[in-house]
Amino acid sequence: MKRAATEGMHENPRDVFIQVLEGEMELSFAEGTKARVEAGEFFVLPKHVRHVCLFKRMTIAVEGVLRRVFGFRVFVCVQQFLAP
Repeated sequence: MKRAATEGMHENPRDVFIQVLEGEMELSFAEGTKARVEAGEFFVLPKHVRHVCLFKRMTIAVEGVLRRVFGFRVFVCVQQFLAP
């Protein structure tokens, strides 16, 4: 994790669900707080929260967004990622 905490800072237009399957990730938020998510854990990142994801080692995670499917609110997987 050699990049500056504000580099890559962004926000999402919708709530995002992320589950870490292997490894770990750290989220740095615009106001300066941090959160770490390890394998087996998941979290929901509310829309419009400025953040950047940092990876200390190889991490496998699944990301999804909240959508309406047949009138139900469900999280739909939109991508899987590997990060160094």
